[in-house]
Amino acid sequence: MKKLLTLFSIILISKFTFSQDISVTAITQPVSGCALTSTENVTIRMFNFGPTLVAGSSFNVSYTINAGAPVTELLTLGSNVLTNSTFNYTFTTQANLSVPGTYTIDATCALAGDINPSNDAFTGYSVTNTAASVGGTVSGGTNVCIGINSGNLTLAGHTGNVINWEYSVDGGGTWISISNTTTTQSYTNLTVPTRYRAKVQNGSCAIATSSVAIMTIDPLSVGGSVSGGTTVCSGTNAGTLTSTGKVGTILKWQYSLDAGVTWIDTAHVANSITYSNLTATRRYRVQVQSGVCSSTFSVPAVITVNPASVGGTITGGTSVCSGTNGGTLTLSGHTGTITRWEFSINSGATWTNIVNTATTQTYTNLTQTRYFRAFVISSGCIGAYSTIDSIVVSSPTVAGTVTSNTTVCASGNAGTLTLAGNTGTVNNWSFSTDGGTTFTNIVNTTTTQNYLNLTTTTIYRATVQNGSCASANSATATITVNPISVGGTTASNDTVCSGSNIGTITLAGNTGTVTNWLSSTDGITWNNIVNTTTSQTFNNIAATTYYQAVVKSGVCASDSSSIDTITVDVPSVGGTVSTSANICFGTNAGTLTLAGHTGNVVRWESSIDGGINFSPIANTTTTHNYANLTLTTIFRAVVQNGTCSTANSATSTLTVDPVSVGGTLNGSTTACGGSNSGTLTLINYVGTIQGWISSTDAGVTWTPIANTAATFNYTNVATTTQFAVIVASGVCTNDTSSIAIIAVDPPSVGGTLSVDATVCASSNFGTLTLAGQTGTIQNWQSSTDGGVTWLTIANTSSSQIYSNLTTTTSYKVEVKSGVCNAATSNAVTITVDPIAVGGTINGGTTICGTTNNGTLTLAGSVGTVVNWESSTDAGATWTTIANTTTTENYTNLTDTTWYRAIVTSGLCGNDTSSTAVDYDNNCCWNIISK
Repeated sequence: MKKLLTLFSIILISKFTFSQDISVTAITQPVSGCALTSTENVTIRMFNFGPTLVAGSSFNVSYTINAGAPVTELLTLGSNVLTNSTFNYTFTTQANLSVPGTYTIDATCALAGDINPSNDAFTGYSVTNTAASVGGTVSGGTNVCIGINSGNLTLAGHTGNVINWEYSVDGGGTWISISNTTTTQSYTNLTVPTRYRAKVQNGSCAIATSSVAIMTIDPLSVGGSVSGGTTVCSGTNAGTLTSTGKVGTILKWQYSLDAGVTWIDTAHVANSITYSNLTATRRYRVQVQSGVCSSTFSVPAVITVNPASVGGTITGGTSVCSGTNGGTLTLSGHTGTITRWEFSINSGATWTNIVNTATTQTYTNLTQTRYFRAFVISSGCIGAYSTIDSIVVSSPTVAGTVTSNTTVCASGNAGTLTLAGNTGTVNNWSFSTDGGTTFTNIVNTTTTQNYLNLTTTTIYRATVQNGSCASANSATATITVNPISVGGTTASNDTVCSGSNIGTITLAGNTGTVTNWLSSTDGITWNNIVNTTTSQTFNNIAATTYYQAVVKSGVCASDSSSIDTITVDVPSVGGTVSTSANICFGTNAGTLTLAGHTGNVVRWESSIDGGINFSPIANTTTTHNYANLTLTTIFRAVVQNGTCSTANSATSTLTVDPVSVGGTLNGSTTACGGSNSGTLTLINYVGTIQGWISSTDAGVTWTPIANTAATFNYTNVATTTQFAVIVASGVCTNDTSSIAIIAVDPPSVGGTLSVDATVCASSNFGTLTLAGQTGTIQNWQSSTDGGVTWLTIANTSSSQIYSNLTTTTSYKVEVKSGVCNAATSNAVTITVDPIAVGGTINGGTTICGTTNNGTLTLAGSVGTVVNWESSTDAGATWTTIANTTTTENYTNLTDTTWYRAIVTSGLCGNDTSSTAVDYDNNCCWNIISK
């Protein structure tokens, strides 16, 4: 009984010795999610910083949503809550979070006597209710025409974002994904029935599927054909036409009276249509449509309506000559088809069929009179004969012969021609003066024809006709007329060069044949030349010579031509032009002089293709000025003496050196200092490379480089350097190329990062600083596994802040100078000591008497055990036990005893474990872990 009073006293003392302090440390329910309800639990977590709260204790707790009216409930503890321990409470009043959106929940506790109200509230807890995904409805499904369709399907009424669309061509058995996240889906030229749907997801909620839009495929309309077309007779006909081979529905029948130019609709939609007593040809067709496809028309059927047969009229009958005749008879005005022609040689008493269905009938070389007719049938009608026409046949004409041919002179002639051996009468005579090409009629029906004083060769003939036969021309007689001899004219009075000449004198305007030529060097004495052509050549004559031709026309007297004079001149000498030279492109001038020539300067000439072609220069003086030539040019003078051939002078060559062009120097780059190489290349330069130069002071001073090649290799350039090339072309002034720059970046230096530190996980802050680096900071990196793996931090400044680290972390920096390889700084490590956790003491048991022993064990601690402590006055005072292990042995306890362990973690300070208490119970002692 004494021990019970003592224990009660200790408990009362402890209640008043320690101050009350509880805190709301977290809200653990509700949590963000999809489709939250109106009955969501609200759970808060609290921590007891003060003395143990005994079971049955009560205090108010509350929560608000979006700063609304608070929900307050009385919390009654069902069990003790120890010092430095955590406990949870779930409100009986549930939260209504059914409307999608973000909610802010604040929670508080109100314990009487709480000495630290500042930690009674936990605020700003956020919960997001994401609306469930809703697939929505896809509109736009319809019937379309196979292969010729397009359109858009539209999704509406959905909740969330479109993840993708899908389509199915097997009725929804399998679905194929479409990469489309918009609310519209296009389709084009579908050929099979296709279903479409959209997949929708709102936030992280489950994906929902929209309704399905079905695209039904209609086959293309096929008009087919109409059977039953035929030929009928006008006014007495009937029949039925039938649609075959169609795909679709007949919209209507149509007929056309104008060969399909225009069509007339009927209200007939059956598969067949009848006709009767048509008087004009008609075409029938059907209009067919398959579903929504464009309608089309069938191949039409034709009911050809023929009029009654009409034989018509034959024209072309005539009289012809027996054995040599031919012609065509023509049928016109008939109605129907010609089935045959017929002929008769006995004035129509009997008729013989001719296999001919054309509207014309030819005849050839008939020897007796013949009659013709045609038989015509209009399909379906009785046939009819045409009118009759005849070909009357006569005997042939014999023209005879005219005698006889002769030759006469144009100065005077006469004679008579006679026709003999003819059959028939003379219709007329005719003559031709163009070799028989055309004839002119003479009014003469006798068998003789006189001629007198003809001046042109003339052909005569007589025209004879026997009865109705064709007339015929007799054989001809020719009176050949020789024109009076005319010597003609020689051309032309040429002037040639002595000793080197050749030419031809041509006779023109002569009448008759050349019998010979004559030549003379004095115009008095003439020498005969055996030559009967109209041209006479001369070759290398040394003195002036005269020429003429002798001409005779047939039986007429001879005549002489005009005299041609060939005058002889001394030969031309070209001379010499001074002097060849080199000049510079575009900036040059000078005078060339001709000397030693014979004759006059006709012109100067120049060539820019090495003398292959020369261009004329309008200059007839013995000097020629040149200026600002741009191409190498050859000059010469052209000299001519009299009519002699021109002579070219010796040439003078002015060689044009192109203007020096330094060209373009390629290969500029940026390199890393001390470790680089490359090649500079000169292009587009004109001239010869004199040497290279370089400058390391931005072009203020230049140093020559002994290199005349178009390329230059550089190695390990240590500082930014400019390069250029000196180029000279012939006599022209030097030029310098463009400048190439090798820009040199200093090598990257990672620098030094300071400094390692040790911090506490509960609260830490610091700044790391990089110094001594060369280059630009690319990023910082961190590692929480001792440098095995590194994570990039998007920070390009020279300092990096760390805050509230919970794990030991290493840092380093990556630095890059220009084009140089990146370098990494040293690594520093922020060592994080965990927050000390005192843990829980286990091992309580029941002991009795003065003889007892056992072991208490510390579990769940974080840190190092500093020492253990014991108390026999309910924790009012504590005695240090020099023990740094996680177990504590007790032996032969005689009074109620409390035990606890003190745990430390680096810089994070100490924490105290839970306690173990011994209670007196009728001589037995309980070691109880709490």
